[in-house]
Amino acid sequence: MSTMYRFMIPPAHLQGLWVGSYFAGLLVNDPSKAVGDSKAVKALQYETVAHSRFCRWRYPTNHRFPAFIFDAVSYWDMLMRDIGLIARRKRSGGLLSEITSPYGTWDYSSVNDEWEERYRKEEVDG
Repeated sequence: MSTMYRFMIPPAHLQGLWVGSYFAGLLVNDPSKAVGDSKAVKALQYETVAHSRFCRWRYPTNHRFPAFIFDAVSYWDMLMRDIGLIARRKRSGGLLSEITSPYGTWDYSSVNDEWEERYRKEEVDG
């Protein structure tokens, strides 16, 4: 279990794992695999435009300074799924806990260990 500075999960931490996974070719949802597949490229383009448009629709008055905190967990979930980790972080209580309990830093404290374990296992098995 790791300790987090000021009790936060910095977005840069998950982004760093995502970027490292991307350059190592370890992303589960790897955008570079769409190259040469016109259907996959179209889906990738659609998703990219949808995310860009969402920001405009979500923050119509000032998209330069959005209230990102409202979208942070879903963004972290997307990064977690891309790097092959479980996005639902509640370890006890099941779905009810996912719906009714707020997320805290403790829910993300094992992300590094999980990532390392997942890819160390793949390295050994692969």
